[in-house]
Amino acid sequence: MDEKKSREILNEVVKKGAQKSALLSFKREIAELNVEKDKINFFRSTQNNEIQIEAYCDNRKADITLNNFSNEDIKNTAELLLDMCMSAVPDEANDISPENSVRRFMGNSSEPDIEKMNDAFQEFLDEAKSRYPEVIFSDSFFSHKKSEIAYANTNGCYFTQDRSFYNVWLFFTAKRDKNISSFNYFSLDLDQINGHIVDKCGLDSLLKNSVEHIESIALNEKFKGDLIVTPKAMLEMSDDLLYPLHENRLITGTSIYSDKLGEKIASPLLNIKISPLSDKSVFRDYFTFDGFLTEDMDVIKDGILKSYFISYYGSRKTGLPRSKNLSGNHTEILPGDQDLQSMIQNVKKGIFLDRFSGGSPSVGGEISGVCKNSYYIENGRIKCPVKEIMMTANTAEMLLNIDAVSKETTDYGNARSPYVLIKDVSFS
Repeated sequence: MDEKKSREILNEVVKKGAQKSALLSFKREIAELNVEKDKINFFRSTQNNEIQIEAYCDNRKADITLNNFSNEDIKNTAELLLDMCMSAVPDEANDISPENSVRRFMGNSSEPDIEKMNDAFQEFLDEAKSRYPEVIFSDSFFSHKKSEIAYANTNGCYFTQDRSFYNVWLFFTAKRDKNISSFNYFSLDLDQINGHIVDKCGLDSLLKNSVEHIESIALNEKFKGDLIVTPKAMLEMSDDLLYPLHENRLITGTSIYSDKLGEKIASPLLNIKISPLSDKSVFRDYFTFDGFLTEDMDVIKDGILKSYFISYYGSRKTGLPRSKNLSGNHTEILPGDQDLQSMIQNVKKGIFLDRFSGGSPSVGGEISGVCKNSYYIENGRIKCPVKEIMMTANTAEMLLNIDAVSKETTDYGNARSPYVLIKDVSFS
């Protein structure tokens, strides 16, 4: 949404009686090829416009999301927002960003090359089925995503950015006779279409593993051992491992890390950054959705907690520093100094994990779930694919028990991770 229209909407909200107002608008275009039963079965193109409007009065806040932006819709929404605001519970932490600058960030806006998308996706399907005919693809997509995002508020702030990228999303399993493996999935962001998709980011190994898991073995035993987490699984598990750093836990006082800023919470081998401005990323995020310019930030550096995930509201509510960014797109777990093979050779007994399925950790960090698409390690060798095995652990202990981080990393376009070895995990 352009600056003029944004100002008109904000002025209308204030004219109806709000003291302050802010908005966040999205214009999204998606061009998408879909695969079902191993075949590209349709192409679709969608557009969606959305605006989230906030009103503030006497420490109260109300917000509404709209898809229609006519003058009549805006007037009606402004009136409704004020009514909602007046009936809301006052909270002194409610406020808009003090930013008052105007910044326009021109990203990597591009149009989809449909013919090239189709050729690359078909080439992938042909090559994947040639290598691994027992693999079955369904609900898989090759998309081009384009968006324009804008933030504005009544302090005079107006930020806008655009971004475009391709995304490969694959959902697959493998079947032989009546035996079928557990499903797995893969996601990769690309700034352009080049090379063979099947050879990117360890995808070939994932497909191979899926076939091997057709004949997986049940261990039927309880033991405590080591856990080697693949880059894909590590990025997924980081949400659980770092969940206590988010503002909902900090606001309620239930985070196990409430008073740990600047202290050791993990092995000194662990380094995690959020890097929305990284040159390595397929696209950048230049501002937060609550109206602040982003910066790259360390979350954990050499095992020391450096940052929480906390918004402007959360910062005002808790008195803790506001995060330099809140992007969920740019997690970067830094590599270590061991090669993967030596990590495996040092495991007496353990699990090589590629996918974890479990609930959110408890307030105390207790977590349990199933290791899927995984392998059993014994005496330094990967022995066999295992049927789903239960894992129980404590997230705080897991961070402290990291014993090795690999040199090898996998880059998924907007997130990067190595392999990580965690000691003393319970399996059953």
